[in-house]
Amino acid sequence: MTTLKNLDDLLTACSKILDEAATKIGNTDLEPKKKYIQNIGHALTLIFEIQKEIYKLDPSLEPNYLKQPPPYPGEGRRFGDVIIEAADYEEAGDFRKAIAAYQAYIAERPPDFFVNMAKRQIERIKKELGV
Repeated sequence: MTTLKNLDDLLTACSKILDEAATKIGNTDLEPKKKYIQNIGHALTLIFEIQKEIYKLDPSLEPNYLKQPPPYPGEGRRFGDVIIEAADYEEAGDFRKAIAAYQAYIAERPPDFFVNMAKRQIERIKKELGV
């Protein structure tokens, strides 16, 4: 019989693989990238919903980071909006505007955690797309 822990471990592994796949879509000729990345995001949402139910049944399985309030409330959503904006520019082939979207976000002085992610995205675009 499968335990809740076994199921949670499998779902966690699946979510890591899907997250990596979404990241790697940008390095392929697969189109439309945005649609496929959104599809993976939807699949991740469904996995997280199942895990949330698992944690209700067995709270000891819930990771500690989920038990604590987010360190930067609302910032994840704001950065997510920038990622979507930049992805739209990338999909349209306007890599300079994608970089500019991240640079504008950095200029707003968000927490270092998000600045570092934005800088990594800029470097990825420059390296992978030759901008």
